[in-house]
Amino acid sequence: GRAAETPRAAQRQRDRLLRTLPNKRLNLVPRRVLQALGLTEPVVGVFRPHGRKHYSVVYTDRSGRKCTRAFSWAYQDEIDAYAQAIALRKKALRRRTA
Repeated sequence: GRAAETPRAAQRQRDRLLRTLPNKRLNLVPRRVLQALGLTEPVVGVFRPHGRKHYSVVYTDRSGRKCTRAFSWAYQDEIDAYAQAIALRKKALRRRTA
């Protein structure tokens, strides 16, 4: 059998290695946006394309097709655009699991 400590040691090793890797996101969500919404890290599935003034959300619609929607901050606050993108992502995930 395995020792009870083996899985914990493997998790510690994995966590140590993950800390040394660079961030996967190419365009980070500004810290001020995350803090304004009470988040510590960006939401999975909501991203910020390079050189653009919007957040994109990739989701699956009711018929199972992949869709993308953009939330611009050209005419509204960036924090509001990110909050709307998060809301759509959560709604799409709820629909998928229901």
